[in-house]
Amino acid sequence: MTRGLAAQLTACLALATAVQLHQAGLDDRYHGNEPNAPCRDCRIDTLPADPGAGGAEYYIVDSRLWADAGLAPDGGYLCIGCLEGRVGRRLCPADFTARVAINSLDPEWQRRGYAWAYRTRRLTDRMTGQLTLWEDQP
Repeated sequence: MTRGLAAQLTACLALATAVQLHQAGLDDRYHGNEPNAPCRDCRIDTLPADPGAGGAEYYIVDSRLWADAGLAPDGGYLCIGCLEGRVGRRLCPADFTARVAINSLDPEWQRRGYAWAYRTRRLTDRMTGQLTLWEDQP
């Protein structure tokens, strides 16, 4: 296993653990209505703890695309609409980092209860290359 892949897997495992702790109410970092992962530009929560809250826009894209959006590797979160606005184009499946759990479309992640697996239709469309008729809705 390469160092990069090992680091990505470690980060995904840490994220999954943090999400589970938060969903179980065992994480005291967030109080009240503070978003878990607020979009840097529009402030919507890209990772709502409640799957019924409209879905998550939590993902990992290619590091060059992230840099093109003007962000450092640890530069926070962007919803799909704000990322597309920054790079000036619609995202496509090739933009998403392959072989990381967060980007997996396997329904097993939803069955396990991971909040990030309950994606918005907009994110799912970008990950699969589908077109949505209602572009303004997340």
